[in-house]
Amino acid sequence: MNLFWMILNLIIVAFGFLRQNRIFPLLDLSHQTSIHLEPVIQALERAGFKAHIEEVNYEFQIGANQMLRVQHQN
Repeated sequence: MNLFWMILNLIIVAFGFLRQNRIFPLLDLSHQTSIHLEPVIQALERAGFKAHIEEVNYEFQIGANQMLRVQHQN
């Protein structure tokens, strides 16, 4: 199983007991936006979730001031 599917499965499994999921940071170790971010967002939206990027007031790593908020559509 590649990393994309592992990430997606972890997010969906978490919804068994969470109403929303916040994922942070969205950068890789090179401080670049993860190559998995857009495919994960698209797959979540196809699966019926609402996923959007939000700015935050803190940085876990340099330049990492955004999080992905994932919620059920209903």
